[in-house]
Amino acid sequence: MKFLISFSLAVLLSVAASAQSTSAVLKQAEKALGSRKTLLAVSTTTRTGTIKRVSDGVSGKYIYRSAQPNLLNIAYDLDGFEIESGSNGRSGWKRNSRDGLQTLTGVASVEFQAKAAFRGSLWLNAKKEKSKIVSGGRSSVGGKQVNVVNITTAKGPQYKAVFRCIVRPFAPRRNARG
Repeated sequence: MKFLISFSLAVLLSVAASAQSTSAVLKQAEKALGSRKTLLAVSTTTRTGTIKRVSDGVSGKYIYRSAQPNLLNIAYDLDGFEIESGSNGRSGWKRNSRDGLQTLTGVASVEFQAKAAFRGSLWLNAKKEKSKIVSGGRSSVGGKQVNVVNITTAKGPQYKAVFRCIVRPFAPRRNARG
């Protein structure tokens, strides 16, 4: 009986020891991305590229723009069919070639506004925005181990952020003299 209790305790402690705290995961992410100060200094982000619809191979261009605190625009064009969504800070909207312009209301509006705010500042303003950040444990994405962090905004929408687990063995520095 003592063996069973000690074995169970050892397994539980080893699992707890292997998981990192949420703050440690986020600090490592900040360090990998430059620093917290560097991330806060980025006020706008623009990404452009091409996308491809897997089902039929049609490709087109993609544009992503975000600006602090909560401006967001995502647009893409697949073989002449345009799809765009955006947030001006107060309301969200979406537009496509078939249905035209639509203003988002209700839950869709709240979720898109939260997405725009998150994309503008990531997790850096979570305390000010009264968001809850909890660990989602470890998972696997594409065969790689990741740490999962769940972020729930004050208005309700939840985001799952994943950060790759990288283990680097200790390598001592060499002196200039060898």
